[in-house]
Amino acid sequence: MGENNGCSCAITSLDRYLGCTLGGAVGDALGYPVEFYKLDEIVSCYGDSGITDLQLDSRTGKALISDDTQMTLFTMDGILTAFSNGNSDAREWATLLPKAFEASYLKWLYTQTEFSDLPERIAGYGLRNPYDYAMDAPELFSNREPGRTCLSALIALAKGEAVYNDSKGCGGVMRVAPAGLLYPDNPSMAYDAGVRAANVTHKHQTSDEASGAMASIISLIVGGKSARQAVRQTLMILESRELSKGETAAALLHALELADSKAAVRESIAALGEGWVAEEALAIAVYCAITAKSFRQGVLHAVNHDGDSDSTGAICGNILGALYGVQTIPAKWRDNLELRGFIEHLTSVFRCVVSAKVLL
Repeated sequence: MGENNGCSCAITSLDRYLGCTLGGAVGDALGYPVEFYKLDEIVSCYGDSGITDLQLDSRTGKALISDDTQMTLFTMDGILTAFSNGNSDAREWATLLPKAFEASYLKWLYTQTEFSDLPERIAGYGLRNPYDYAMDAPELFSNREPGRTCLSALIALAKGEAVYNDSKGCGGVMRVAPAGLLYPDNPSMAYDAGVRAANVTHKHQTSDEASGAMASIISLIVGGKSARQAVRQTLMILESRELSKGETAAALLHALELADSKAAVRESIAALGEGWVAEEALAIAVYCAITAKSFRQGVLHAVNHDGDSDSTGAICGNILGALYGVQTIPAKWRDNLELRGFIEHLTSVFRCVVSAKVLL
């Protein structure tokens, strides 16, 4: 199952969608226990190969997800909320996305904080959601090391204030995979949706570009492209749109060069950075996805390094899951994953709505 095999066009669309969301959650859960560890600390705790299996919570018996997966699920919720308030014109949905993302991320803020008036403010957005799900799973109300930029930006929004920051932290890019699933094989619109999702909280141009690029890559993979093809085509979009110093394109090109060089994996990942910022997190995940011979190998490479292991694991899991489908995620990992049933149900609802409103 390597990159040399190209795309797996026989995989069903639902398999890719479930692979993307569950794969991201699995990568997140693998990296979450070692998120703040250096590689030598990981090796000291888990052996020379690093962390190689999900760590199960002693109370629930499941591997815990972090805020990365929580916010990815609320990104899905935002897209479905936009759908429910628009007509049959896909471009009108696009105009509704910023408002819908704000409302859904405020719902997430409500799960993490004590803002008692947030339900009224969310309702005040005038958005409704008629679909068969509710963002009320108890696990979504657990505090899982939420990012400071996400919290501070959403707290400002909850107070009715404008959001000002210059953050390119990876808290935007790690949650935008559903924007790619929204527009399969339409990378330009996926890119725009990814930017809108991340820009609610992260205002640096590089965060916009990395988040748009991530959504574009997922869009192209769901449309049948290989990971390498998806990155190459996304680089063309970045070339036409970049307004910053080209940090995202440079990081992705570096990832491709290292993948072609056959250099040692751990040294290559270290050369790409630690993943705390958007372009580094995306580049590490892309490198691990392109060089992986299996889903398992790719996400394990993506979490065993000095930096933000859960975010790089989540992004890599999104990419590999979309590329190869849900069945390539080890069954044991799927069975032991927190919120598996909820993620599967929400993804199935999402896929049905996208199929009816976008694909047909």
